[in-house]
Amino acid sequence: MLSLNGIASALKWCIEEADAALADLSILADIHARRDTQLSAWMEEAGLCLRFLTAILESTIDPEFITVGGSCRLRSSQPWSSGPTHCTAP
Repeated sequence: MLSLNGIASALKWCIEEADAALADLSILADIHARRDTQLSAWMEEAGLCLRFLTAILESTIDPEFITVGGSCRLRSSQPWSSGPTHCTAP
């Protein structure tokens, strides 16, 4: 979807046309300048996907969520068990 293959599929290009666009990005720039509806639809769909992925990264890398120091005791008596483990405050 977010690849050149995704664009080629949206524009109904064959692989040779996609390779040509990769070799000369002005081809895609020209299509974008003409406000091609198929490219615009792909860009909107790709944008939604990128927004979702960005939200995941932001929540994963949130610096306010990092815990520095302290101890972590496992509630499970077997730390190697496949069940979930939880940290508790000392």
